Amino acid sequence: NGPFTLAPGDTQEIVFGLLIVKGTSNVNSVTVLKIIDRLSQNVYDNDFRFIPISVQSISLPPRPASPSVQFGEYDKAISLYWLESQNIENYNQIGTLSYKDTLTNLTYQTYLTYIFEGYIIYQLDSPVNPSIVKQIGVYDIPNGITIVTDWIYDTKRKIYIVDTLVRGRDSGLKRYIEIKWDYITDSPLENNKTYYFAVSSYAVNTAGDNRYGVPVFYESDLRIISATPRHKIPSASPGDTIRATHIQGKSEGEVFGIVIDPSKLTGHTYRINFEYVNGSIAWKLTDVSDNVVKLSGMFNQSGDDNYPVIDGIQFKVINPLPGPKDWVWTGTRKLTWANADIMTNFGLPEHL
Repeated sequence: NGPFTLAPGDTQEIVFGLLIVKGTSNVNSVTVLKIIDRLSQNVYDNDFRFIPISVQSISLPPRPASPSVQFGEYDKAISLYWLESQNIENYNQIGTLSYKDTLTNLTYQTYLTYIFEGYIIYQLDSPVNPSIVKQIGVYDIPNGITIVTDWIYDTKRKIYIVDTLVRGRDSGLKRYIEIKWDYITDSPLENNKTYYFAVSSYAVNTAGDNRYGVPVFYESDLRIISATPRHKIPSASPGDTIRATHIQGKSEGEVFGIVIDPSKLTGHTYRINFEYVNGSIAWKLTDVSDNVVKLSGMFNQSGDDNYPVIDGIQFKVINPLPGPKDWVWTGTRKLTWANADIMTNFGLPEHL
């Protein structure tokens, strides 16, 4: 810090640091930046020798909940699917960390924010105490957080090393997967052989550091599922499309169903209706045969894979393309616009 006086011919060494961090939100990013700034200053004050902190206490939040997964068994194939859960996908929990700066001997407290990031699909080699736990799919929120790393203790070398825990791709959330491959033996699934899978939800604290007991990656428990491919002759196959009949209105939106689990098909008739919810257009799904509303307050009309699976079917409602359907121009009408006469300066007409 200045000011300082320089005589002719003198030199002065100036040290500066550029700190860039990304937290889980705009507010959390400021919190993380303050922590990094404090630690950086301490490192400078100690002649660039790392100053470890002494953790006084840690209070981690409850772990994310595990998805409730259903499965279907088919000819050399398995499907896993689970319903949307606000309890899981709205996960935003805060813990606390109290630590002492060993240089200044001052104690600080900071908040640990964990936010839901996505789902992970695993294949395991056993339903009890598995020795192989292999990630075979990640469906994560498209927010720039993809590959998640953290410090992991290497018991052989007895040191902490950086390891990759999740390989996200900003793919967007999905709640089903069809599996035809054994990722442990690297071969196709076989009928009448039992395989083991699990689906977890996970959250991330980008300011975490597992060396101090604050993990970056925070995952739900694994509930292992046993599933056996079987040769069947179903009335439908996974991936089959069920087209809807448009019975009322002039919308050019599209409604259809994709068969995810043929074993759960009911043969019932379903109806999609639209309604206003909090001033926005939503849709609901009714099982007409049983007169039961299966879904309501659904806003997704993007056509992506973020739709729930009901009775073995993923129902998709898709908005029509924006813009007018068609137009006709007759007679001598002309189109013009504000300050159109300026266009004549560029050799363009002032009307069409």
